[in-house]
Amino acid sequence: MTFLLTFSYALMHAAYAGCETDMDCKGDRICNKGACTDPSSTNSQPPVPSIPKTLGITEAQRYELDRAKAKANIGYGGAVATTALGIGSLLLYDDDIASIMLGSGALLTAGITIPMASEGGANARGLARSAGVKVPSSSLAQTSWVGYSLGMLSGAILVGWGIADEAPPALILSTTVLGGVCAWSMGVDAETSAILVEEELKQSQARYEYTPYSPALVWYPSVGFTKDRAVFGVQGSF
Repeated sequence: MTFLLTFSYALMHAAYAGCETDMDCKGDRICNKGACTDPSSTNSQPPVPSIPKTLGITEAQRYELDRAKAKANIGYGGAVATTALGIGSLLLYDDDIASIMLGSGALLTAGITIPMASEGGANARGLARSAGVKVPSSSLAQTSWVGYSLGMLSGAILVGWGIADEAPPALILSTTVLGGVCAWSMGVDAETSAILVEEELKQSQARYEYTPYSPALVWYPSVGFTKDRAVFGVQGSF
């Protein structure tokens, strides 16, 4: 809200009788809308200060995001290792001992890396909830957990079958593919969740980085001249 308090008096001197150009005014005054005015007087409001905020990504949040991305890499590495060991078991199908050892290694790798990668995505989403930003739940993680359960069951059957007799190659291949895909999917979920939470935190910082505020009362003098009188006043805002 802006207000103007004015005090005026009539001027009898002809110097304030109006103007057409700046030459008609004495001193440093200029001609403004037919009246000589002081160029230093202005009714413009002073700039509004701002308060910098420190919201956004903190060091603790950055640490959690980096951990989530690191666990995503564990998922990617587990997918590659599981696939490589499973293919090796399939290629050495005629060598029972080597095939069983490689197959067991693939099962163990998938069994360890998939939960670790899943923890990265869960930590990123937990960070979002604690920071008050909204991120959607991950259907990819839920689907991967179902595949993980099936893969572990298939792997246990495969190992037991291989010890008792020759396991069918199709079962080895399907178990390998299932473990590799689930590990990779958990890695994708962890990385995607970390990136999404990071972007939400950055947007939160951008929205609240600078919050303008106005003081309770700002006042400043105002001077103006008309054809036959001068006006002195105080203009302010609150």
